[in-house]
Amino acid sequence: MNHRERFVRTLTGREVDRVPFIKVFGGDNAIVPQWEREYPGIGECIDELLGFEGGYRGWQVAPVNMALSDLPPDETVEDTESRRIVRRGDGSVVLYQKGHDFGHHDIEHAVKTRADWLRIRENHMDPDDPGRFSPEWPEFFERHREREVPVQLTHKGVYGFPRTLMGDEALAYAFYDDPGMVHDIMNTYTDMAIAVWEKMLREMEFDLIECWEDMASRNGSLISPAMCTSALARELVTTSTSVWDPWKPGRTSAALLPSSPASLPTSLNTPAPCTYRFCLNW
Repeated sequence: MNHRERFVRTLTGREVDRVPFIKVFGGDNAIVPQWEREYPGIGECIDELLGFEGGYRGWQVAPVNMALSDLPPDETVEDTESRRIVRRGDGSVVLYQKGHDFGHHDIEHAVKTRADWLRIRENHMDPDDPGRFSPEWPEFFERHREREVPVQLTHKGVYGFPRTLMGDEALAYAFYDDPGMVHDIMNTYTDMAIAVWEKMLREMEFDLIECWEDMASRNGSLISPAMCTSALARELVTTSTSVWDPWKPGRTSAALLPSSPASLPTSLNTPAPCTYRFCLNW
C-alpha cells in the first residue's frame, strides 16, 4: 500500500496497514536559520531523515492561485533592523517582526468598506484569469497523473476568506451590520474556487479539499454554532458536492478537511457514511 492509498483510506474510514506518518504543520520558525547553519541543506532533506511521508504536510498542493489574482506589486513602507512593514497589492498592510516565530500580522485589512469589497470583486476574483495557473502547472499535472502522494484542491475558507480580507473584529460586526456583503464575499469566492477547480479536474484527479476554516482557538469558537449553520453551512456543502458527482468517477477520492471541525454544528460534525469516491467526513 503506497502513501496515497493509505492516506485516502485513512480519511475515508477504511482498513489500512498503518496510519500515514506526516508532519501536517511545519513552521516559519526563528530556529530554522540556526539549523541551516549547523546542518546545511537540512530544509531539503529533513523529511527523508525523519521518515515523513508525502512532502509538504503529508500531501501536495497544485501550483494554482486560489486567492486574489492580478494584484499590483507589494510596496515596502518601512524596513528596519527589527521589523518590516509592507503594503500588499490588495490594500492590506502587514507587519513582519524579524527573528520571531510566525512574527507577522496585518495592521490594516484590505476590506474596510463595502466599496473596498466591490473593488476586489471586480478586479481580482476572475476564475478565468490565466495568471492563476503558474508556468509549472502543465509539468505538475503530468508528473502527478500516476503518483503515490495525495494532492489537494485548495479553498481559502467560507469563513477564512472574508476573515483574511476583513480581520476578526470587522467580520464579527459585519455579520450583523452588513450580512449581505459577508454572504456576497462567501458566495463569490466559492463560485470562483469551483470554477477554477473545474479546469484543474479536467487534467487530473485530486484526493482532498483543504478548506481553511480557522475559526476557533483554545478559548473556543470565534462564531456561534447558530451563525455557523446560517452563514457557512450552505457554502461548505456546496464546496464539497461541487467535486463529488456519483456519475463522474475520478474527481476527488478522499475528504473535505476543515481546519477547525470542533467549531462546526453537530449536524456537520458527525461523520457521514462514505459514498462512492467522496466522503464528507468531519
